[in-house]
Amino acid sequence: MLDEVALAERAARLPGARAAERVAAFAARLAIVADHGTSAEDRAEAEARRLLTALNAAADQAGPRVSADLSTLLAEVFDQELAKAESADIERRGRVRLADMMTDAIEAWRQDQVADIEAGLDGLYQQVNRELLGELAAVRDAAADLLGLELTLPATGLRLEPDLHFLYSFDERADQAELLAGAVRRRLPGEAGRRIARQHLSGLVPELTDRQLGRARSDLQYRLAESTRRLLTDIRQSHRDSTDRLTAALERSAQIRTQSAAEGARQLAELGAREPSLRQVLRLLT
Repeated sequence: MLDEVALAERAARLPGARAAERVAAFAARLAIVADHGTSAEDRAEAEARRLLTALNAAADQAGPRVSADLSTLLAEVFDQELAKAESADIERRGRVRLADMMTDAIEAWRQDQVADIEAGLDGLYQQVNRELLGELAAVRDAAADLLGLELTLPATGLRLEPDLHFLYSFDERADQAELLAGAVRRRLPGEAGRRIARQHLSGLVPELTDRQLGRARSDLQYRLAESTRRLLTDIRQSHRDSTDRLTAALERSAQIRTQSAAEGARQLAELGAREPSLRQVLRLLT
C-alpha cells in the first residue's frame, strides 16, 4: 500500500516533457511480470502432467513386482510360522500377515512416489520464486531509474503444503457364495484343509495388490491435483500481489493528471496524507 501511494504521487507529479514516456516504460516493466506469471502457470501445469504420467507408469510397473515379492514372503510364512496350523488358523493369521506385509510393501512404493512428487513440485516452486524475486528486483530498478522512486515490493512467497496421510483397507469383499465357501474351507481337517487355505490366500495376492496399489495411486493423483491447484493459485496471487497495486497506482496518477488543477491538488494532498499513516502502521508492525 505504501508503494502504491508513493508511486501514484510520484507519477502524477513527475515533471518534464518525457514524464509520460517514463511512466509508460515503467508500466511495460510491470506488464512483463504479469506475462511471466502466465508462463509460470503454464510450466506448473506441464510439470503436473509429467508427474502424473510418471506416477501412473510407476504404479503399472509396481503391480507385478510387488505381487511376486508378496507371494514369496507369504510362502515363507506358510512354511515357517504356519507350518502346523489348522486351516482356519492359516486363513485368519495368514490374512493378517499378508495385510501387514502388503502395507509395508505398498507404503514403501507410495513414499517413493511422494518423494518424487514433492521434489518435482518443490523444484518448480523454487524456480518460480527465484524468477519472481528477480522480476521484482528489475521493477525496483526501473522505478529508481525511470521515476527516481525507491519501492519496497516485498514478495509474498509461494506455499507448498503437502498432506500425504493415507489409510489402507483390507476389508474382505465376499458375496454369499464366498461366505459359504469360506465357512467350509476353514473347517476342512488335516493336510487337505491346510493346502486349500494356503492356495486361497496365495490366490488373493494379485487381487489385493492391485486393489491397494489402485487406492494408493488414486489418493496420490488427487493430492497431486490439489497441490497443483494450490501452486497455480499461489503463482497467480503472488504475481498479482506484486503488480496489481502498482498498476492501479499508475492508473490513478493518469486520472489525477487529467483533473483540474484544484481537483488534482486535492487528490495529491490526499495521497500525501496517507503516506505518514502507512509508515506509522509499518513501524507498529515491525
